[in-house]
Amino acid sequence: MADGSEHRRFPRFPINFVLFPVLISAPALTDLTLDPHDISMGGFKVLLPEEPTVGETFASSIELRGKPYDGCQVRVAWTQKNSTRPPSWTTGLALILPEQGRQDFQGRLQTVLTDVGTPPRGDALLQ
Repeated sequence: MADGSEHRRFPRFPINFVLFPVLISAPALTDLTLDPHDISMGGFKVLLPEEPTVGETFASSIELRGKPYDGCQVRVAWTQKNSTRPPSWTTGLALILPEQGRQDFQGRLQTVLTDVGTPPRGDALLQ
């Protein structure tokens, strides 16, 4: 499947885990704690050991540089099978934040991106 970039609403920023720790827990999707390859206000790109079903939604919690955001959901937006042994799937997860945590998450994400030297321009997180 295509990587979904032609449908992207929010710019993506690569993650250096040492400078920019993000962890995602979605137990019904995988037992693994996920560390995304990139992040945007709209979601994450992660690597999964099993193929998820596009469109499925899972309860999740996200930790962004030490601050937990509970009560979130992730929806599988797209998948791409990798040619690895054992197989793995690069997966786009759309982020669904509770209304009361959305502005805080967005502000924290913007602060973290600025701290690591990739500040979003203007309202890049909102586009």
